Amino acid sequence: MLACLHFVGCTAHLFEPVLTKLQTESSVIHLLLEELAQLLRLLLHRFIKPDLLTGVTDAQLVDVPIECRPVDNCEFGAKTDELLRRLKKNKNPKLAMLQKDMVHCLKSCVKYLQQRLPLKNQFLHNVQCLKPASRNNAETVKMIGALCTCLPQLSDEVGFSDSVSSDWKLYQADDNITPDWATSADGSTLPVDIYVSKQTDGLGNPKYSHLMAVVKAALSVSHGQADVERGFSLNKLIIVDNRVSLKQRTVMALCTVRDVVNRYEAVDKIPISRQLIRQY
Repeated sequence: MLACLHFVGCTAHLFEPVLTKLQTESSVIHLLLEELAQLLRLLLHRFIKPDLLTGVTDAQLVDVPIECRPVDNCEFGAKTDELLRRLKKNKNPKLAMLQKDMVHCLKSCVKYLQQRLPLKNQFLHNVQCLKPASRNNAETVKMIGALCTCLPQLSDEVGFSDSVSSDWKLYQADDNITPDWATSADGSTLPVDIYVSKQTDGLGNPKYSHLMAVVKAALSVSHGQADVERGFSLNKLIIVDNRVSLKQRTVMALCTVRDVVNRYEAVDKIPISRQLIRQY
């Protein structure tokens, strides 16, 4: 039983970083494919034959055949492996069945993820070009052009895709971008739209107007259901038994107040401007 508990804890630890990173209100759609692929790759490395993963791209992970290596060479976690060695030394008759169940658990997880993870999705592949670390990658020129194709409703302007590609090449050659430009004061990574939106030309006009339209449209795509579920939970807290007659406008106002307070962490930290006073 102790070995089983350690195995469950070790396996759950693989999922925790991905799930924690995706439980955010900011847009991380450009990180989704990489995070999901890393999770599947880690699970496969636990029990599959190593040569089956050699040279396999993220998109090909869903097609990797599940061929297990010898059970004694499988990885179930450091503490679990230590307990299994102790059971083997004591010639415990339940050892073989225990190892078989652990391998079956890993195989079931991998099969489930292979059937459902969108690792071949072209939009998720192309939107990865918006990661700050990918800016100077030569492949991103094609990726940003393909991203425009994935968002056909973005603009009917003739040559819009060419304008976006031109903006992207200027963005790649921008000398004002230093290695630490994408890091905020608290050490967290800023999205690419923060930098692109602030850049202007000599006349004060947006420097990357076409690129900014694509960035906004792409990063507005939700990376999961967390925001939707959070909205339902918030409405449930607001509309209680003695407040069922609240109008939609009132509910939206209460939600807005909550979002502003969360942004500034405390009510007394919210800046009071003349515009805010005139409005209310």
